[in-house]
Amino acid sequence: GRHTRVPPEAIQGYLMAVDGETRKDLPTVQNGIRLISTARKAFSGPTYLESHIENYLAKAMTCRFRLTTSNDDLELAIPHASLAFEKAHEGSPYRFQYALEFGQLLMTSFQHTNYSKQRDDAIAHFCSVAMSSTWPSIRLDAAIQWADAAELSDSAGVVDALEIA
Repeated sequence: GRHTRVPPEAIQGYLMAVDGETRKDLPTVQNGIRLISTARKAFSGPTYLESHIENYLAKAMTCRFRLTTSNDDLELAIPHASLAFEKAHEGSPYRFQYALEFGQLLMTSFQHTNYSKQRDDAIAHFCSVAMSSTWPSIRLDAAIQWADAAELSDSAGVVDALEIA
């Protein structure tokens, strides 16, 4: 049947990954990712719920990246962060949060690869969230990250971002 909630295995997997990262236990992080991936494959439900699963998977893969510092792990997390953002309802606070987190992953990737398109895409997400979100805390966080990212690119956007903050 169709799911009406995020599968508990996806939440359990995410919590395992966070716990594994905290304890520096890579096999636990990997088991968490496996649980989320299995729940994702078996999921049949609305896209807004699917966005939460994609977000859990991106975050779990980011936990693995922080333990391994392998750029491959980061590159695997980015498409899931993108899907989390894309599948969230327009105007939903989750959509803005997921856009912010997607931008953060892009900036982290830029810092490892120096690929300027990732930095520019991150800035676009930060700018969009800073100017659109209905949550002041998310807007402020996005504006600060926008300013930081713009400063790395020697862009004039720093002043714009600080004015919004």
